[in-house]
Amino acid sequence: MRKITLLVLPLFFLTPLCRAYPMDFPHRCDSDYFTIYYQDGVDPLGIAYDIQIGGVFYLYQDANKSIVPGGDPEDILAENVDDLFTEVSDILDIHLYSYHGDIKICSNKEELEKVFSERFDQELETESFYHNEENTIYITKEGLKPGILAHEMAQVIVSHYFVILPPAKVQEVLSEYVEVNLNKKLQIK
Repeated sequence: MRKITLLVLPLFFLTPLCRAYPMDFPHRCDSDYFTIYYQDGVDPLGIAYDIQIGGVFYLYQDANKSIVPGGDPEDILAENVDDLFTEVSDILDIHLYSYHGDIKICSNKEELEKVFSERFDQELETESFYHNEENTIYITKEGLKPGILAHEMAQVIVSHYFVILPPAKVQEVLSEYVEVNLNKKLQIK
């Protein structure tokens, strides 16, 4: 009887961990700092373009003389996510070189609200959120703007840098600081 209990008990405790909802985010790509999951209907190249903060967006002319992106769209997305994370780290002057977390991109606000309500049993009032216990940023494809994603990345950095987590208001002030400074740098009003 004891052996059965020992086998069943670990499975009982692992069940909540299986609620990662992999089927809700069937696509993925990996960057240095994040594993990026996204739902059907999310264009990785479009997202990469939306969050681009500098550098070169690789383009070439195809046989029909159309300008098309060069390289794998997921690789371009991964590179742009890492560039943004590095910029956020520079703005805060806090660098987490060995950090790795997740970004989950929902196809619309309804999907994001569903994920939020499953985790917190509350209504969502924003286009994104960071879930510290899962080490995951959740965001909609419409909400994927450099400032909004940078705001969530700042939450990530603050939550992983300080041994004792600052109060929520301080975390929010630091995240707003990053968003405002990045938007000013990109001249977004």
